[in-house]
Amino acid sequence: KKQPPDPKSQTRNANGIFSFRSPTSPGSSVHFACGEMRFFVSRFSTIIMFLLSLIKVSQQFSSSRLILSASPLSFTIRRPSANHHSAGFYSSEAYALAESAFSNLARKSRSWKRLNHMVELALTNANSSRTSGLGCCRTAVDIGTDHGLLALGLATSGSFDAVTGVDVSWSALKSGGLRLERELNRHLERLDSSPSHKFVQQQTRQNFVEFRCGDGLSMMRPGEANVACIAGMGVSTMIEILGTKSNVTGDHAATGYLIDDLGCQCLVLQPTNSRPRNLSLLYKSLHDMNWIPSDEKINFLSGRWYLSISFHRRASSRDQQQQKEGSLESPIPCSILLGKCTTDEQSRNSVLGYIEHHKSWLQRDLTLSGGIDRSEERWLSLVESFANNSPED
Repeated sequence: KKQPPDPKSQTRNANGIFSFRSPTSPGSSVHFACGEMRFFVSRFSTIIMFLLSLIKVSQQFSSSRLILSASPLSFTIRRPSANHHSAGFYSSEAYALAESAFSNLARKSRSWKRLNHMVELALTNANSSRTSGLGCCRTAVDIGTDHGLLALGLATSGSFDAVTGVDVSWSALKSGGLRLERELNRHLERLDSSPSHKFVQQQTRQNFVEFRCGDGLSMMRPGEANVACIAGMGVSTMIEILGTKSNVTGDHAATGYLIDDLGCQCLVLQPTNSRPRNLSLLYKSLHDMNWIPSDEKINFLSGRWYLSISFHRRASSRDQQQQKEGSLESPIPCSILLGKCTTDEQSRNSVLGYIEHHKSWLQRDLTLSGGIDRSEERWLSLVESFANNSPED
């Protein structure tokens, strides 16, 4: 039986808990019931708050399940695929309704004005590849999806069986793509609920994009990226992502690059820096990887120029042989745009504004440093030749 504590040995700490030192074990402390009660109440409240937070998270992702990938820092948000999104499964009326709902949301965003060009290029290349028989572009991926505008724009077009949005930041996906997708579904629910639209709403009330959190192309599997889109990044970052080496070795390796092992048929890129030197570096790097530009679009927004470019694989063995011999130079940026200027007046005005803007930069560099880069010399020669041959207004 324990002896009652000596009142002289009792002390009160900062929390108001009585304790005393036992003479038999000087290093131990014994607390009275009031101190123990405070301890257990605080721990119990912590447990309750933790359980409430788990309930809130489960409600938020009640229709989702978390799937871990090979990388401990990468995971995928997927939904039960009872009604898997497929371009041939839903009616054209359902896709028209979804595309209209997305357009109403997207027009509020300034970023959509420049990303719309990328959707047009992706759809054009996907449709042309089907008609020409060069390859079937049925899947698309948006690397660095962030707000999800580009991924949802591709998904609601109805031209792809599956669209994936990849971002290295989970917080960006949570506050960007996943949030925008929920807004899209709520917008569809607010549309006309008459019997003629009820079935269409049931078809379109779904999760359009599969969002994955991870590092670039490493999150993709073969066949999931027939069309790869990258926007909102610098040229160096794009080259680093597209130049990722393949993990496949031996006879099963395609070209040594991961983008080729995935079966990608088309690239749609929109770098943040539009200077001819940076664009030439991008064209040269992709040219060395057997990609050549197929189309270009330009847009001027908030004082900045955005050039959207689509690339396709070089199919000619003769071109590949010329590249090995060093007789085939990489294409010059804006060469396709200059070819369009003869038929499209709006495109001509945009291109001329872009040319004048960067010519002034090159003149400034020439004055300060006494010279310009070889790639910039090629670009300047091209645009000056176009200016000399173009008819005067």
